[in-house]
Amino acid sequence: MPLFAYRARDAVGKELQGEMEAADRSEVATRLAEQGLFVISVEEAKPKKVTGLFAKPSSSHIVAFMRQLATMVRAGIPIMTALDMVLQRAPSQPMRRLIESIRDTLASGEPLSAAIEKNPDVFPPLVRWSVKVGEETGQLDAVLMRLAAYKELESNLKASVRGALAYPAVIVLVAIGVASFIVTVVIPKIKKIYDEAHIPLPLPTRVVLFVADFVKEWWPLLVVAAVGVVIAIAVFKRTKSGSRFFDRLFLRIPIIGKFVYLAAVLRFTRSMELMVRTGVDVVQALNIAAGTIGNSVLEEGVKKASFAVRDGAKISEAVEDAAIFEPLLVQMLRVGEETGTVDELLDLLASDYENQMSRMVQNLPRIIEPILLVFVAGLVFLLALSFFLPIFRLVQVLKKH
Repeated sequence: MPLFAYRARDAVGKELQGEMEAADRSEVATRLAEQGLFVISVEEAKPKKVTGLFAKPSSSHIVAFMRQLATMVRAGIPIMTALDMVLQRAPSQPMRRLIESIRDTLASGEPLSAAIEKNPDVFPPLVRWSVKVGEETGQLDAVLMRLAAYKELESNLKASVRGALAYPAVIVLVAIGVASFIVTVVIPKIKKIYDEAHIPLPLPTRVVLFVADFVKEWWPLLVVAAVGVVIAIAVFKRTKSGSRFFDRLFLRIPIIGKFVYLAAVLRFTRSMELMVRTGVDVVQALNIAAGTIGNSVLEEGVKKASFAVRDGAKISEAVEDAAIFEPLLVQMLRVGEETGTVDELLDLLASDYENQMSRMVQNLPRIIEPILLVFVAGLVFLLALSFFLPIFRLVQVLKKH
C-alpha cells in the first residue's frame, strides 16, 4: 500500500505529524478521525533518502532504545509519549529514522510488534516474536528488558573478541612491514655489492630476493588473483553447500571450533530461555532459536529437532536425537521438562556458557601468543639468514684477498 504523510491536531490543539500506510487519502483521514484527531492535510509521502555514514543504527543504540522504552512503559508512560521522549534524545540519524518509523506505524493504529516487523534488517525474528508475545501477555516492559540484555551480551562479546585480536593483528602487521623494508631496501643494496664483486649470493638470500622480485613485478596480477579468490569464496559461502562446508570446517579447527561451538550454543540457550519465558510456542521457539545460532550445521540440527517436537517428541529427546549439542544441555532440558523449570535451567546454562566464553576471550591472547611467536620467529630467522649470510661470506672473501 502507498505511504501517506499527514498533519493533524489533537483535542487540545497540539499539532501532530506522521506517516501511515493506506489505500488512499480518505482512508488516512477516516482512521485519524477515529483516533479523535482533526486532519489538516494528507499527502503522499516521498521516499526518504538515506543520509549519514551508516544506514543502520548501531547495536549499542538499539540496546539503549530498548532499555529506555522498557523503563518508560514500566513507569506507566503511554508508548507514543515514550517514543516522542526517546526521539528527542536520538543519538544518530539512523536511530532517529528508526524511531520515527516505529512511531508512525503506531500512530496508524498498529501494535509495536507490527512496527518492529517492518524493520527486519534491524530487528531479527527473536525480537519480533518476543515483543508480540509481550504485548499479548501484558509483559512488554519485561520482554524489552530481557531483549536489551541479550543484545548487550551479544554486542559485548563481539567487542571483546575484536579487542583480543587487535594486539596480535598489530604485531603481525608490524612484522610484515619490517620484513618488507629489509627485503625491498636493505638486501638489494647488499646484492649490488655482490654483483660488483662477482660473488654469488647465498641460497637463502637468492630465494628471498626471487620472491621479492616476483611480487614487485607481478603484484597487479597477484592482487587480481587474491580479489578473485576472495570473491569466489564469498560466492561459494553464500550457497547452501558452501555454507555447510565452511561452518563444518570452522567447527573442526582446533581452538576456533570450540569458540564457534560455545558462541552458537550460548545464542541457542539464551534465545530459547527468552522464548520459553515469554510464552512462545515451543516449535516456533526452536525455529527462532535456530536462526540465532549462526552456524548452518547446528541450525539444521535444531530445525530437525523442531520437526520432532511438532510430531509429539519432548524437547530433550528431539535435541538428543539431533546429536548436535553436548550431553549436559540435553540432561538439563530433560530435568527442566520433568520439573517445569525449562526456562530457569536454560538461564543457568546460558550463564555458564557466558562465563566459559568470557574466560576463553580473556585467554585468547595467551592462546594466540605461541602461534604468533612461531610465525615471528620463523620470519626473523629467514630474514637473518638472508641478511647476515651475505655479510659473513663477503668478510671471508675480503680476508682471502
